[in-house]
Amino acid sequence: MTVSRSRPRLTGGATLALVLALLRPAASDEVPTRYSFAEGLWETTVNVTDRAAISRDIRDMHDASDLDDVMNIYENGRNSVRRNSKSSTRMLKFLAKYSNMEGEFTYTVVRHDTQDIDFIDTRIYAISKNDDLGDFRARMVAETIVASTVWMYVSHLLYESIEICDFKAATEDGTADETEDGGAHTLDEAAAYYIGLDQGVGDADSGYSLYNLAEQGREIFDTSKDGMARVNREIITMLKTAKDAVGYSNGCQDQEAPVTLRYKADLILTQMKVPLIQMLIHNMYKYVQHGNKKIDAYMTSVYAKSLVPHIAACSPQVAIMLKNNLYAATNNESFMSLGFNRILARLQSTYECLNISCEDVGVYKGGLLAQCTDPTTTGPDFDMIAGYQPTSYVRPHLLIDVDILQMGILMEEGAYKEAEHIYKNGRNSHVPNDKTLFVRTLQDFALSSDLEKAPFFEKYTDYYLGSKDYADIEIRKALDGAFANMTHEQRKIVAINSTVYLVVFMYIQRHVWIAHDLCEEAYNNSEDGTIGEKERNKILHNWDQAVAFFVGSLEGSTDGGAPEYFNGLLQFNLNRQMCRKFGDCVEKTNFHSKTNDLMIEAFNTGKRQVLDGPYCRNLKNTIISRIEPLLVAGLFQGLLSTSYDITNIEAGMNGIIDNPEMAENYIFALSVIPIINEFYPAGTKTVKDNSINISDSTPPMNDGYGEIFEVVAKTYANTQPHVVRLKCEDVGMFIKKDETTQGICPVAPAPKTQLSDSESSGKSTLSISAATILLLLFQPLVLNL
Repeated sequence: MTVSRSRPRLTGGATLALVLALLRPAASDEVPTRYSFAEGLWETTVNVTDRAAISRDIRDMHDASDLDDVMNIYENGRNSVRRNSKSSTRMLKFLAKYSNMEGEFTYTVVRHDTQDIDFIDTRIYAISKNDDLGDFRARMVAETIVASTVWMYVSHLLYESIEICDFKAATEDGTADETEDGGAHTLDEAAAYYIGLDQGVGDADSGYSLYNLAEQGREIFDTSKDGMARVNREIITMLKTAKDAVGYSNGCQDQEAPVTLRYKADLILTQMKVPLIQMLIHNMYKYVQHGNKKIDAYMTSVYAKSLVPHIAACSPQVAIMLKNNLYAATNNESFMSLGFNRILARLQSTYECLNISCEDVGVYKGGLLAQCTDPTTTGPDFDMIAGYQPTSYVRPHLLIDVDILQMGILMEEGAYKEAEHIYKNGRNSHVPNDKTLFVRTLQDFALSSDLEKAPFFEKYTDYYLGSKDYADIEIRKALDGAFANMTHEQRKIVAINSTVYLVVFMYIQRHVWIAHDLCEEAYNNSEDGTIGEKERNKILHNWDQAVAFFVGSLEGSTDGGAPEYFNGLLQFNLNRQMCRKFGDCVEKTNFHSKTNDLMIEAFNTGKRQVLDGPYCRNLKNTIISRIEPLLVAGLFQGLLSTSYDITNIEAGMNGIIDNPEMAENYIFALSVIPIINEFYPAGTKTVKDNSINISDSTPPMNDGYGEIFEVVAKTYANTQPHVVRLKCEDVGMFIKKDETTQGICPVAPAPKTQLSDSESSGKSTLSISAATILLLLFQPLVLNL
């Protein structure tokens, strides 16, 4: 993977952190230049014992008999005296400052979940002021500092090393100052804070920092590896390889080096979550076994609050459940009300999205609790995808929606550089490839030459003046700030919806057509009209991938999708949002879309046509008569719905229209205008004027939503009977605020162009009879692509 890089854009706390890091003395100026601690476990190139000494502050907190003494250590420090200034003591409170971490991935996702820029300080002071805890407050403060303060600061140092490496790699002349170590010093600091002083190798009874926490987890969950906790062995090994890569004089001059370093940092942070999980499970179990003791509830909440915000960035639905059950330690009725076993099962279900395994966590107390099992990678019983049974392993492909989720979180918080990194380099979709793993990236999707296998793609590139990277351009505009007056929320919508409705939309088609082409190739090369197992598996794997990119991981395995409709991000979820607006929901369900049922049925039909056939011609018919029309219908529904929503909206007091639906309408328009241009060219100007070419002086939807309905209706009416069969009933009847309906099938009453006063008040002025609606149904129209 080649990554082109310009000089990095630094903002906020990252700028200050990087400047301070680069101003540190070079390794050759440090005295002494070598130091080892933890019985030689870590050898530094610079003396960082003053950083490691912060663990003795935590020790003294554990030993303190007075809460005031504990808070004095936290606020003023005691043991970590800066080497260059004997009068200056490093403070744990300083480590928790958001200014150190602003713009970094880990801090940003936790801040987004907690909605608190000083979330660590908030936790510490909430404990210190909780008289209900009595003498336990000192211990809880100390454990919170390890699980939250030190944890987050090690994360910060890992990201700071990436910034330094990135800066060095991006020097204008391609060379670097050899006095800059590329981040090795910062990695030494990270190791110092992680291990601390007084720590014995593999010893749970010595030391007070994160290394010790992992050793406690080892004893409880039996996770030893080479004489220490498996987590510690993995983290120390990765820190050493990362340091070796950036520490030599020419380290980080390769522009791939910062990407590689970030990958290692992410793996380290992944492993650092394991002790948080272990201690959370341990304290949950103690709470149940000890008769709901108050201290066990509070200790459970300490580790829950340290872990759950990370889960919220990959499995929001489970995070909500965990918060409801584990945060309110003072409420005996709600605390763990779901029950230990169910909470544990839901927690374990997040291991995959956290990129850890059941083996990483281990077995609790020699089998007192059964070890969980990871999703199967070999079959035959692969996990269901919203009611669809795949025949191959596509779990990593499902996780591409977590990249999209995290991009959205980062953009909403203004951390655009981190969002751009995920877009360009990926984060969650680790796909096996010849006994190795590669990370799928959304930008690779957007720029893939294989998109040409989707018949739609040619029409889209033709409309966008031959540009095959039209989607990538739109996404990068949102990431780079080309939309001057858009809010963070609007920029997020443009980037995220472009990714889903311009990129993944086309990628779904790519895979169904690759499956079809492989089917025909295998059939044509077959002497007896059968397909071998290897060829069939390859066809089905591409077919399963199409389902994965349609549904995503956040919708879960059950028929109809996740209980909370707002979890998903791909087109499966768009259909769930639209089903309420177009009367397409299954009765008495929570956003269970009939269109999704039809899509899953079509995918199952295609799978049977491969398994029972090969019936490649029938497979082609399934694609053009069901899958593609339904994919397109969802996008047109989005255009119609948001056109209605933004009719008559006005700018705020600042003169800017900050309505989120305006950004949604903009992308829905971009996603279907190539189809409109193909079959109703006169309609493109209407869509451009009302949805695309808008500004402060040209607000959206000046002509009213009715004009957009008319354009869509004529587009469908003008399609020709050749390849893709679009049917107006797939779009359905839009339900307005006054509960009247309007569709795109031929209808006598002319569509209204503005919202009436009665619609705004909810009173009905327009109704369409059931007889008229029946006349509109089942009129197949076809698109020639």
